[in-house]
Amino acid sequence: MENNINKFDINMYAILFIGALAFMIFVVGCESPKQNDEETTDSTAVSLDNSNTEAPNNTVVYDEDSTIQALVEKYPELEYSYVQTDDGNIVTVKGNYQVKVDGIDDDQDLNKFVKYAEGHFANQELMRKEYNKNVEVGAEPKNGFEAYYEAIKANVEYPEEALDNNVGGTVIVEFIVDENGEIDEVKPMEAMYYTKDKEYMEALDEAAVEAIKNTNWTWTPAKQGNEPVKMKLEIPITFEADS
Repeated sequence: MENNINKFDINMYAILFIGALAFMIFVVGCESPKQNDEETTDSTAVSLDNSNTEAPNNTVVYDEDSTIQALVEKYPELEYSYVQTDDGNIVTVKGNYQVKVDGIDDDQDLNKFVKYAEGHFANQELMRKEYNKNVEVGAEPKNGFEAYYEAIKANVEYPEEALDNNVGGTVIVEFIVDENGEIDEVKPMEAMYYTKDKEYMEALDEAAVEAIKNTNWTWTPAKQGNEPVKMKLEIPITFEADS
């Protein structure tokens, strides 16, 4: 009889232990989704609060810049453009450019604006380099770039209203040369024209894009080894109002 009681007690302990273990597993299983939800929420919050989101190759993605907006409000006559010069910090396939700014009379604010514009271009250039990382031999238009620039110049239609109001400047157009030597995705490089004549700048953007599209030359596509590959390029197009 005593042996039977001991066996009964042991079986009861085993049942209680297994029941307790199953309950613990059930509780942990119920809490896990909640923890995952909390972790996801925290991660999203960090992402939304991060104003300097990084793109490939440590490229900074610019949001609307409150500092530049403040300068626009402070200097309502502010205008700027890109001017070709040998020692400019903006390096393009056509040569170097610098930022020309009118309407800012404070040296510190002027330097702040120039640094922002140069930094924005550098950011775009880094993204082009990331896109072109597999390119070993660059794309080139038939008869070379100099002849291509002349052909573009002949195809530029200066917006009449901008010309009449002496509004000029340089628009940097970005596009892709595909594996067949054809251009695609032609657009003005993303930039912020904080000027009182924004409508004119948009008209110049459109005219520059159309000039590239209408200069329908055959290109020798870029290559990786012996295989043709896509390549992203930028071409500056200048509108000289006083010419």
